[in-house]
Amino acid sequence: LACALALGARGGPSESKKTAPATAGSPEAAAPAQLPVPAGPPVRGDWLVIHSLADPENLNPLTSNDAGASAVLGWIFPSLVRIDQNTLALEPLLARELPEVSPSRLAYTYRLREDVSFSDGKLLSAEDVVFTIKAIRHPLVNAAPLRNYYNSVADAIVVDPHTVRISLGEVYFLNDWQLGGISPIPRHY
Repeated sequence: LACALALGARGGPSESKKTAPATAGSPEAAAPAQLPVPAGPPVRGDWLVIHSLADPENLNPLTSNDAGASAVLGWIFPSLVRIDQNTLALEPLLARELPEVSPSRLAYTYRLREDVSFSDGKLLSAEDVVFTIKAIRHPLVNAAPLRNYYNSVADAIVVDPHTVRISLGEVYFLNDWQLGGISPIPRHY
């Protein structure tokens, strides 16, 4: 208690220092001293720092199934659609719009945004989505936890460079979320 009172009586660290007043037009006058001044728009290569409760076991989006990896991979490989946390409605993310669903619910057509690129600068294409689905379904890829959700997929085809059609063998009640939850990986890599 005596130490706390002694420190409190000394005053703050800035009381002993006198600084020159900021002049009009200087960065110090434009922003409060305790807040950093933005340096401009973000540039490629900027950092994202997140707190994680566990280290990811691996960062392969097809074979990882732990919470630590999911938290990181969600930032690296976003999905075609996402769930709005306030309304719980699906909304497009990598897709331009929600998919066009056939009346039989056995075909989903996704139109991809044309302004999305991977970290190496190559643009996302429908071929990347088809490649991802085929990789998930391939028996030699250790993607068993993920593969189970795509058992109803009969085929995935490229309609044009930014459109993919996924055909299903049967209706599955979670297809809106599961198919939209595909996180495309780069085919060229």
